[in-house]
Amino acid sequence: MQSNDLKGVKVLVTRPAHQNQKLCDLVRTHGGEPVVCPLINIEPTYAHDALLTVFTGIDESDIAIFVSTNAVTHGLGALRSQGQTLSELTQVFAVGPTTALMLQAAGIRVDGVPLGLSGANGLRALPIFRNVSNRRVVVFRGKGGEPSLVEWLKHEGASVFVAETYRRVMPIAINPAVVELCQQGTIDVITLTSVTSVEHLFALLPDNTHQMLKNATVVTLSQRIAQYCENQGFQGAILVADEANDQALVETIVHHCDSVRQGPRW
Repeated sequence: MQSNDLKGVKVLVTRPAHQNQKLCDLVRTHGGEPVVCPLINIEPTYAHDALLTVFTGIDESDIAIFVSTNAVTHGLGALRSQGQTLSELTQVFAVGPTTALMLQAAGIRVDGVPLGLSGANGLRALPIFRNVSNRRVVVFRGKGGEPSLVEWLKHEGASVFVAETYRRVMPIAINPAVVELCQQGTIDVITLTSVTSVEHLFALLPDNTHQMLKNATVVTLSQRIAQYCENQGFQGAILVADEANDQALVETIVHHCDSVRQGPRW
């Protein structure tokens, strides 16, 4: 059902092009205007030596963890490219419900997914992760992914193998119409779903947009991204969604806009 919760609100949607449709649709459902500005392209990396080394022992893995939907797409793609699959004896975990659904759609049994919290914090709450000492764990992620999950598993005594099956690259350019909106200072909310997207935001958009961007409201998926935005000099509200998904992002935007409207000015 269409609402007017976000009427007059322009939301900069920065997810990769193949992942932004749902967020755009949710913004429109609430009466807002999504401004599509992909800041990251995802490229598969299936044949590098480090990944092939991990795959030589994939059948002996006790646990496989997929950290994102991209990790599912390209993790399973990389396995297929080598004629391999996960062993039926390997327990499979996803860091969030959307990632779990994608695994299940690919015919992969999911043995656990955190509820509420995501990433390392969510996995910690699952009974199996209370004792991973000497267990062989493969983490499917992108190149240079957030390190806290791997560091925690190693600290707990697991033998951790990182399968980096894709990389995030910066697009060549931004749509000139989006640049013009940024120059006009008409963007109300910016969604930033990774540290890399923050880095690319300032690298791709011209200098004369940077102050406007820093004054806009920012909505992120984690405290880590929020802290990075603060360190980069963002001066508007920096908000963290309750869960790491598009629905929670939009709910956070709606709640913030309601609060502002009820304040001294909008």
